[in-house]
This record gives sequence, C-alpha cells and structure tokens, in this order.
Amino acid sequence: MIYKRIDIGADEWANPPDYNLDGFVNFIDYSMFAQAWLTEDSVINLDEELIVDENDLFMFAECWAWSAYRSKADLNSDNIVNFRDFAMFSQTWDSSMSKLFEFCKDWLWVFTWD
Repeated sequence: MIYKRIDIGADEWANPPDYNLDGFVNFIDYSMFAQAWLTEDSVINLDEELIVDENDLFMFAECWAWSAYRSKADLNSDNIVNFRDFAMFSQTWDSSMSKLFEFCKDWLWVFTWD
C-alpha cells in the first residue's frame, strides 16, 4: 500500500496530496494541509496515524510540485518539474533564448494556480 492506496504496479495518476484534484500538488493543497495541522482530518492525513503531523508533512513534501500532466519541462520524466529538470536543461542549453523561454514557460506553468 502507498498512501493508503493499493499499488497495482500501474501508474494510476492518483496522488493523495492533490487535495483539490486539480492535477497539481501546490500551494492550494498546502493551504488545505496547513489548515488540518494537528487535527484528526482523515482526508488530509497521509499515514496510518490519527493526527496530521510531521510524518504527513514529510510525505506531502515528497510529492511537492507533482503534476498529473506531462510537461515538456519534465526532462527526467518523474512528473515533477523542479530544479533537477532545470539542471538537466542547463547542461544542454545552446544559448538559444527561444529554447530558454519555452523551457521556462513550461517550467513556471506548473507553479501557476488560480
């Protein structure tokens, strides 16, 4: 079991910290998590314990910036666009500003929310 769900070995595109089900783990989900801090919220709780605590925060942090949508900026294909992807991009960048603009547009899109 992973995050109270049975892992059948396929990519189910389910991620418990995506509390508002918008396909991203971002500040919206964190605000929901923070409101449940030290409460008995079974929806927000990620481990088998009763209270939303530092163990849940650790599990939440592991999924930070997760996305159900494959971004072109996710260069290492882990469904998270982060500085690891930016480091990979910077190693192969040929000084083309248009390539940098396209990468950054996709990279920053993951962190955009309404």
